[in-house]
Amino acid sequence: MHAEFEGGPKEVFVDIHSIPIIKKQCLPVSKQGEWESRRLWRHVTKALYDNDVDVASNEKFKIEEHQRDLRKYREETGEVHQQTLFHKDGDNWLFNRPLSKRKGL
Repeated sequence: MHAEFEGGPKEVFVDIHSIPIIKKQCLPVSKQGEWESRRLWRHVTKALYDNDVDVASNEKFKIEEHQRDLRKYREETGEVHQQTLFHKDGDNWLFNRPLSKRKGL
């Protein structure tokens, strides 16, 4: 990947060929929480892998409809959704455990 800085020549920004590939480490879907991405979106992902856009769209719609139903339920009951991974900072949402905190940077 190259970068071209203002007034300067193009230079290598990141040499992706020199970076080793590291396999992601994830819990099996059966052990993931209800809202973890790989579990939540697994049917959409499979349908896209199978090139079945209609199934992928239907599965995506089911997820979104369920989320809308939950929001409506919370509004009707006055239940406040508790954020677990992010916190509000003014107009922004910040991740609770940024990489800098996990790596001691």
